[in-house]
Amino acid sequence: MRQILYVDEAERVVYFIVAGLVDEDPYRRTVCRVGLDGAGFTKITDDELDHIVTIPDNMEYLIDSASSVDTPPVSRVLDWVGQVLVELERADITKLTAAGWTPPERFCVKAADGETDIYGALYRPRGFDRTQRYPVVDTLYPGPNVNRVAPSFDPGGMGIDAEPLAALGFVVLAVDGRGTPRAEQGLPRRLVRSLGRRGLPGRPCRGAAAASPNPAVDEPGPGGRVRPLRRRVRYRTGDARLPRDVQSRRRPLRLA
Repeated sequence: MRQILYVDEAERVVYFIVAGLVDEDPYRRTVCRVGLDGAGFTKITDDELDHIVTIPDNMEYLIDSASSVDTPPVSRVLDWVGQVLVELERADITKLTAAGWTPPERFCVKAADGETDIYGALYRPRGFDRTQRYPVVDTLYPGPNVNRVAPSFDPGGMGIDAEPLAALGFVVLAVDGRGTPRAEQGLPRRLVRSLGRRGLPGRPCRGAAAASPNPAVDEPGPGGRVRPLRRRVRYRTGDARLPRDVQSRRRPLRLA
């Protein structure tokens, strides 16, 4: 359950947004309804896209913006059974693609534990050439209170840095690791007391990059502010006191 939109007490029905109904990407949101007695579950938006919804004060309809990381949004007014009342707009990305932009690639890989599925987005530089080598930036955020990667075309406040970095010539990874919101409660509770270790141990940098058929690139390095500072203070970055797992990350990574 992501959000309750509207409770129709007269009809004894609740309308809500839920994630996990799209096999390709369980972060995508779907608008649904169900009776207050638990019967009559129905999808209002029955497709594979992510849905961001706004409703007016009178609750007479809903405004739905449907998209995915590589599908531009379409905004429509729907009634409460999912019928399209009017299409408001379709995003035009003609000028964006003409400038050399390409959509990010959504991927799923196993975390460092070899069991947990984690999801992310891979951004390529403008004019990407599979025969060339590119440095990789892993744009992590180590706090357990936010999701790093949005399932919609709009990357959200936590994702606005990935595309500019890709435009500068980097391959950029944005990954939601273990312990992010809407994971099981045990993970965030454990991580609250160990925020400094939250970023790298669960990061699937090699697997994430290997999820896409691309050429050789350099090993990803951490982003954000906490991780680089903590590494410098704890390991005296630049001398021989780096731990083995950090030293190993300096080796080139070949994507296949």
